[in-house]
Amino acid sequence: MYTQIIEGIPVEADPQMSPKQLRQICRNIRRAWRWEGRSLGRMEIVRQEDAFFVRIYEAPVIRVYPSQNLEQKESVNNEV
Repeated sequence: MYTQIIEGIPVEADPQMSPKQLRQICRNIRRAWRWEGRSLGRMEIVRQEDAFFVRIYEAPVIRVYPSQNLEQKESVNNEV
């Protein structure tokens, strides 16, 4: 298994797979996930005989809130 970056996604794959196969699988899965509103974190692709086994990990959702806005909301809630 070796790791490479395909379209910004870390992909761990079997060295027997061609780069063209990897790109095609990644594009298809990424397109389906984007349609669902999800984002890929990383992928593991293993080839066994005539089948591909794909493990997909979703990227964590991180939200940043400015501390000033939180302090203002807390003061409004305390006043009520």
